[in-house]
Amino acid sequence: MITKIILINDCPFSKRIYDFFDIEFFVNNGFEVELWDLSAVFSVEKINKVVDDPFLESRYYSFLNKENVQFRIRGLESNCFIFLLSEYRIKTFFIYQEISQKRIPYGILLNPASAEYIPGVFNLILYKVGRRRTWKGFMNRLFTTLLPWHFFKILPASLCCIDGRLSSKDTLRFYRFPINHSSKILKLHTTDYNYFLRRNHTNLCVVSEPTIVFLDTNLFAEDALSISGKHPILASEYYPMLCKFFDEIEKKYNNRIVIAAHPTSSHEKLLRYFCGREIIKWKTGELVRTSSAVICDGSFSVHFAVLYQKPIIFIIMDRFPLLLRNHITNLSFRLGGTPINLNGYPFTFDERDIFKINKEKYQKYQELFLQTGENNSISNDQAMMTAIQKL
Repeated sequence: MITKIILINDCPFSKRIYDFFDIEFFVNNGFEVELWDLSAVFSVEKINKVVDDPFLESRYYSFLNKENVQFRIRGLESNCFIFLLSEYRIKTFFIYQEISQKRIPYGILLNPASAEYIPGVFNLILYKVGRRRTWKGFMNRLFTTLLPWHFFKILPASLCCIDGRLSSKDTLRFYRFPINHSSKILKLHTTDYNYFLRRNHTNLCVVSEPTIVFLDTNLFAEDALSISGKHPILASEYYPMLCKFFDEIEKKYNNRIVIAAHPTSSHEKLLRYFCGREIIKWKTGELVRTSSAVICDGSFSVHFAVLYQKPIIFIIMDRFPLLLRNHITNLSFRLGGTPINLNGYPFTFDERDIFKINKEKYQKYQELFLQTGENNSISNDQAMMTAIQKL
């Protein structure tokens, strides 16, 4: 009987991972939970873990070298289940090998690029090619393609969790995880829909005035957005145009614009970029839920706007990379909108258009991309716990 769950990650556990795996839920249901951070094993840089909760801190273990990880795995008992958040590749091979030799049941999470681009094989090819441009990526691809996992007697995953209903066939075709016919395939809701299920009946955050939320994507982490070797768009070019658009919206509709910061964004940079507008991090779902509308330049957090039935204002620029432009255009089309081009100042828009919602398209999008289509009232935590108990 499984009574202990271990989450292993090759990078620090982010808040998004904590949001996906409700640690407290599993603990309250009788499981012992541990978080293994292997980031120091694979990186020479000092990496700060994202843990500021005593409840999580007591379950958090950082490993400094490969030998320590191997030693801990070899000491695990049969009541353990491991959730691997690391892809099967050269640098993580030893983890899969140790787990297999110990014959510990484990699960993996397949979370590919979101399906909103162009669902299907073509989009996943673009995604995989884009990720594998480096030499290390090329070598990993050779390793997983030419040397199948069963060649090394790697134990197949007992549980394979797939994020999103449309990702299953295409995902399994392009990923080289240790999966076979014996692996239980568990389709999960997207993280945002799971958040929606958990929080839909909690108290709303208090807002003193009507707000429109801009979903930050940290496009300009390096102060410039490269375009395949061409001259990059500079942050000094993009943000003044964006703020000019914000000024127009605030003046015309009497709504204050609040910035829902991307987790990786610098608070100081955003304050400068957005002319002192309020910056809030880690509260995107709550901000969208209490907003009048949402402004989006490609953020996947637009899912919250779909779930909470909020109008979405899509924006683009002439010099955005083609893939980003196509993503925004396709996403807006799916949700019944038309992007506003920031190069088109002075802006012209009609309140009846900018604040309208195509409920039919919102519902279809939710069913296609956010829910599993199996049991839409059960959270991912409950589904994963049930699947683990049945192993």
